[in-house]
Amino acid sequence: MVGWDYFKQFGSDIIAAAILTEQTPTNFKWPDWELVLFNLLTQIHLMSEVKTDREKVLCDLMPMRFMELPGQTYIDWMVAKNTRIPASIANAVLFDQTAQDYRPNVSKVSFLSLVISGGTENKLLPTEAIRFVHDNISGSQFSLYEDSSHCPFQEETESFNQEADEFVRSLA
Repeated sequence: MVGWDYFKQFGSDIIAAAILTEQTPTNFKWPDWELVLFNLLTQIHLMSEVKTDREKVLCDLMPMRFMELPGQTYIDWMVAKNTRIPASIANAVLFDQTAQDYRPNVSKVSFLSLVISGGTENKLLPTEAIRFVHDNISGSQFSLYEDSSHCPFQEETESFNQEADEFVRSLA
């Protein structure tokens, strides 16, 4: 969502290219957008849980981030990193990223884009939501990582890095 916000604020004139991995234009279920997890009740519940037991929230989301869960040491590391900021700030970020709707901005993207999605079902962000980004950016490339969920850069690291390297080299 940071990338979409940057583009919304500053435009695309100074951006040469981008690799958009598992990026939807919105994380909220608007009346005309059913492709994501968060509706208002889900958002309220999640924000309440973040205040009381953030570690549980993060652990509960792990199966939607990975096709195969990483080892407990890695999960513990991710949870520790994600709980370093105060819960109030985590909730502000969660609310802000969920409440944004960048759909009107996606078709305004004028830079070269590689749009990457994990391909497994029951993942954090549905592939159809990621494909919306590709379908609405003229000339974008789309890549589907069948053996990944929300984190293809961690689950299919070698293929992901090779594709990212080829995309960047093609810009020269």
